[in-house]
Amino acid sequence: MTGRAPHPDKAALALLDPDGGFPDRLRQDRAALKALRGRLRSGEGETKALLAALETLAHRLAGAAGTFGYGAVGTAAMELEDCLAEAKDTTPDGVVDTVIGKADRLDMAIGTAVD
Repeated sequence: MTGRAPHPDKAALALLDPDGGFPDRLRQDRAALKALRGRLRSGEGETKALLAALETLAHRLAGAAGTFGYGAVGTAAMELEDCLAEAKDTTPDGVVDTVIGKADRLDMAIGTAVD
């Protein structure tokens, strides 16, 4: 597996991503993901707020990554988003390890896609 879905053709990409900046946005999202994951690991900050921020990030990536040909990133983002949605009915501290594992997978998928 290459970590990418088939790329849209050049004409479609020109409409979808006219500045060609999606890989840079992935790098920025990866930095945000790492920061949030680090705060969860260290217990720094309010867990519910960190989980909500991760869910927003995962949702955005799940929706956009496949469109730009980054299927593995989209899949990992959907898995993190689903995990976070299910976690809303549990104690936030009880899901941190699972969420961190899913965030690790998303981080690796982005790294493979853009590095």
